[in-house]
Amino acid sequence: MELTARQQSILKHVVEDYILSAVPVPSERIAGRAGLKVSPATIRNEMMELEELGLLTHPHTSAGRVPSDLGYRYYIEHLMTEGGLTPMEQETVWHQFHQIEAEVDEWGPLAAAVMAQMARTAALVTKLRAPSDRVKRVELVLVQDDLVLVVLILRSGGLLQRMLRLNESVSREELIRLANKLSDQLGGKDSAGVSQKASRMEGLEQEIASAVARLMQQRDRSWTDAIYYEGIGYVSGEPEFGRAERLLDLMQALQRGAALAPLLGDVVDSGGLRVIIGRENELQEMHGCSMVLTRYGLSGQAAGVVGVVGPTRMRYWRAVALVRFMGSLLDQLVEQSLR
Repeated sequence: MELTARQQSILKHVVEDYILSAVPVPSERIAGRAGLKVSPATIRNEMMELEELGLLTHPHTSAGRVPSDLGYRYYIEHLMTEGGLTPMEQETVWHQFHQIEAEVDEWGPLAAAVMAQMARTAALVTKLRAPSDRVKRVELVLVQDDLVLVVLILRSGGLLQRMLRLNESVSREELIRLANKLSDQLGGKDSAGVSQKASRMEGLEQEIASAVARLMQQRDRSWTDAIYYEGIGYVSGEPEFGRAERLLDLMQALQRGAALAPLLGDVVDSGGLRVIIGRENELQEMHGCSMVLTRYGLSGQAAGVVGVVGPTRMRYWRAVALVRFMGSLLDQLVEQSLR
């Protein structure tokens, strides 16, 4: 999309003015700004053109304009000047992390709290995850003649379990033999390896190995218990979330790790910083929000996601800089911990 220099300047002013004021921006407020020594009528015509291009929208109850999702996207990709953290801010954050640098489990909650406070919006950090965990051992517990509790112990220390109704009865002795055999055959394999191995088995071995594969696949897709959140209170104070149901929708979307799993997985796989604006998010509950996310950790070993969440009227210049910085800081901490 090609815009004139004047249109770009007007769009930049409208976006930044609206982000800071939360009030639709009229042409009179833009006229006379630096580089725009033209009349309000000229500005109004240009704003109408930007609206026809889908970059601005016009609330029915106001004469002013507000950015559309597309307008925010154009601003971020072509007009935004990223605002970095000051040396004092960077030193303060580094000091907080160095106090707990040996406590890996504390990085996530601290990173989320620091970003929420500095961005004045909600923040999320996922725990580090291996690309795909591997089997350490399979345990089988007989509950009834044909009902077994499958317990899967992972190399990461995780434990998964599921009740499995068998197609035939089995004795405790047979279960012990099966558990030992499956532990030998599946040990060290990831979910894909377990699935491949199960496809070549028969009878009870295949039935139980397939259950193990499903457990691992579900674990790989789920982030429900792996996400730290902070700063929902900042979001609740924004005018966009003045209605309780809108805030409730956002909170429910964030708490459903399974719903966010595809997006979080994409961020881990791609590795780059992602900005998701409004309706670009597949979750309807998130259509009034934006997310700035990036991967942290070591690619191919252990990685997670760090980012901020807020209304589409977000201070993107601050959010992008903060997420980049926090991602880089966590990268360094993870690398040091794995030496």
